[in-house]
Amino acid sequence: MNLRLLLDQNFPRPPGFDLASVDATVEAVHVYDHDRTLTEAGTPDWLIYLRAVEDGFDALVTRDWHQMDQPEE
Repeated sequence: MNLRLLLDQNFPRPPGFDLASVDATVEAVHVYDHDRTLTEAGTPDWLIYLRAVEDGFDALVTRDWHQMDQPEE
């Protein structure tokens, strides 16, 4: 079973090495590389969450610690 991670737009893109060479069971995809339209200004985070689930990701990785302060999140 593989773990699919969607990296939020405020999270750095994967490092300059192939993540599969470290752990072949983990796939990390930056949201910009997955669907650039999700990085447009004004895209609500909840829409990114829904798309992540619809597209088969197991988790969204973000550095936005303020999301929990937003009622719609």
